[in-house]
Formats: sequence, structure tokens, C-alpha cells
Amino acid sequence: MKRFTGAPWPSKINYVDKNNVILGFANSQDCCEDFGHGVYAKIPTSTQDPELDNVDLEPYSFAANAKPIDCLESGECGGGLAFKITAKNKKSLYVVIWNHHNGYYSHGFVWKNEEGSL
Repeated sequence: MKRFTGAPWPSKINYVDKNNVILGFANSQDCCEDFGHGVYAKIPTSTQDPELDNVDLEPYSFAANAKPIDCLESGECGGGLAFKITAKNKKSLYVVIWNHHNGYYSHGFVWKNEEGSL
């Protein structure tokens, strides 16, 4: 799996595995929402859970459809999605996208051929 950011789409993040399965996420700040994406060892329960830095995503592929995540924090909520990724002889990880907002702003995503927003 590879993670693409920046030009030619500076406001997008794309995760693409060796089977050309794509998870794309709108990665631009609209207002004061708390949004983001990352790779985690387990499905986070808080936006403060530690993201895995410098993990080698190359051997990983998407393993299953998204698992919805309700609110990661108390208060305003837009939810999130966790995508399990696996690699032979390695522990499973999760690519997670989330957005917490007041209901006005959202972030679009594309998973395979489906589109949605958080």
C-alpha cells in the first residue's frame, strides 16, 4: 500500500493497495472541525490515541469494508471509518478517517466505487 498526498491534489489523501483498491479522503480544513486520517495499531477510541509514525505500508492491503466509528470524543461528532489492512506475517493495522463537526462541514471520501462523507 502507498499513501499519496500533495500535488496534483493538495487537498486530498489517497491510500492505494497492490490490488488498486483506493481510499481517498478530502483533506482540507473548512472551518474549526477536528478531522484527520492515520494508521493505527487498533481502532482508536479517541482522537488522542497514538497514530503509528513511519510504518512501512508497502506489504499491506485492504482486508475488509469500513467499520463505522461513532464519536471518538464527547460533544460534536461526525463520526469516522476504520479500514482493516493486513500483510502476510504481520499484525493487522487500521487506516482510519474521521471528522468531528457541528453538522455544517463535511469531508468527502471514496472507497472502491462508493462515495460518502463524514
